[in-house]
Amino acid sequence: MRWFILSSGHGTAFLRLVWGKYRAEMVAAIIAATALPLLFGWVPPNPYYGFRTPRSMSSPEAWYRANQIMACYLLASQALGLLSKRHVTATLISRWGRDESTWATPWICAAALLGVLGSVAHFYWMG
Repeated sequence: MRWFILSSGHGTAFLRLVWGKYRAEMVAAIIAATALPLLFGWVPPNPYYGFRTPRSMSSPEAWYRANQIMACYLLASQALGLLSKRHVTATLISRWGRDESTWATPWICAAALLGVLGSVAHFYWMG
């Protein structure tokens, strides 16, 4: 297992480079990875992980339906966020300066928030 360990100088520099360049993509991948188990119905009703409201926890059917809706919205918002990231960050950079990594991660997080808000609206208004 020793061959997996990089010296602290090289490993740290590599991780900083990857995090600095692909931060938004990594955040989107983490959000998508947390949404997939909910989409496939692998997460039973629990008080810790998932779309937890009194209405969604009222029955197992409501739980799985609410979590599927939320997972669909999260995955769609992350896909759209990543697709529009380049244009939005280029616009923000040209307007206010700084580099892409400064603007891309908040954009992806805002897309995730819109996905959550969309799923809440969908679940409460459309069932």
